[in-house]
Amino acid sequence: MQEIIELKASDLYLLDLNFTPFVPSDPDRLDFQYRPEGKKWASILFRDTHKGHKLRIKEFFMDWFCPGYPKSLMKSFVDAYSALEVRQIKSTVYFFGKNYRSRDSVTFYSLGTTVEVESENRCTSEELLEYTTGLIPLIGKNRRKAECDFYQRSFFSNHQGGDWFEDIRVSRLSWADFSGELALGNIVLKGSGIGIMLPDRSEHLICVYEDPHHNRAIWIEYLRNGSSLEHGSYQLRNGNYLYTDFNLDGNKKKWVLRKGTGPYTFQFQILDGIVTAMLSPGFNLNQNNIENIGKIVESRLVDVLAE
Repeated sequence: MQEIIELKASDLYLLDLNFTPFVPSDPDRLDFQYRPEGKKWASILFRDTHKGHKLRIKEFFMDWFCPGYPKSLMKSFVDAYSALEVRQIKSTVYFFGKNYRSRDSVTFYSLGTTVEVESENRCTSEELLEYTTGLIPLIGKNRRKAECDFYQRSFFSNHQGGDWFEDIRVSRLSWADFSGELALGNIVLKGSGIGIMLPDRSEHLICVYEDPHHNRAIWIEYLRNGSSLEHGSYQLRNGNYLYTDFNLDGNKKKWVLRKGTGPYTFQFQILDGIVTAMLSPGFNLNQNNIENIGKIVESRLVDVLAE
């Protein structure tokens, strides 16, 4: 079994984590459980109470899917376990619904950290969001790992295998530095890592762009037409609760998105392959952005595939 270390908030401040912990304004009263990176990725877990509710809070860096997606509330690539309530405060988007344990839960992504807050008993969205939005980042003394690019913070880009097909899809690629920028409206994101399938780098690849503060990301995948690679691409289709808008009629361009806050998932038939682009919540896309995202993605992939 992987080691679990009991810590106080003052101990968290000294750790060199690949994410930024979020804690209540008075964290010294709490005990924290720290799982260092080993057979699994590093994580922090603590428990708290709020208005009679017993809460379980788990925090980590999610690297097997586009950052920011409410993964613990997602039943599949296009479905959530229940109807979602969504609130955006500045650049952070909070999702409330039933999680994979069938518990009322809120999840959000900020400063490179996925935070999952669940209640052991039934809890209203107002009560759970009141607690969750009160969590604040604990900016530690050592932030070397937390400020690295995606592929350097990632567990699966540096470890082989995994328990799920999504883990395997990331770990089987060869990851490296990735330069360049991608501008979407007034937001500029920089290359934060690229994973390629060897020996034929043009068969399957994933490249990730992030904003400087690790609040938003764009995850772009390419799979060459005719590839027999297992789990090489997601199937974009209709779903329940997660997305509000669907465009699935076209063969060359499809999308599913949650209007206003995201997340946004696009799929294109371009460059002799299928391209899936996932945009984390926090982007405010207008119709022009949605229509042109394919051209933006294609222009970035042309150079990547030519290398």
